Amino acid sequence: MPLRHIETLADDAHAFAYVAGSFELGRALGFFPKDRAGPSGGEQCILAESEFGVPVGFVTFYRADHPNYVGCVWIDLVWVEKTHRRMGVGRAMLERAIAVAESDPEVTRVELGTLSHNMRMQNLARRVGMQASRIDFVREVHRG
Repeated sequence: MPLRHIETLADDAHAFAYVAGSFELGRALGFFPKDRAGPSGGEQCILAESEFGVPVGFVTFYRADHPNYVGCVWIDLVWVEKTHRRMGVGRAMLERAIAVAESDPEVTRVELGTLSHNMRMQNLARRVGMQASRIDFVREVHRG
């Protein structure tokens, strides 16, 4: 399956539209949090395409710009079309994104986060050599 690295997602209008649309679908299906912002266009992207050039998945990632994340690349979104899941597409894209990140001599780690119920993503992260490093707890505050 061909993989294409896009340095800045917004520079490829077709890919950006695909990523944004897939994100909205994933959010509606509960794969991404309801209150999470969509892609900004400033991310890098690994785009998986069929032999006909039709997108079938993506991974977005960026250099984290925060004092607690110096040297960190954050893998932001991972999406594979339902028709191409369980075929190694997600793993191939994630491995390529990690390789791109590791090619930068200033990068010291690669991180991603996922929802606690997303066992497929947790297992995929482990298969590419990532380890769980923390657990976040959340309490929603409801006003009025």
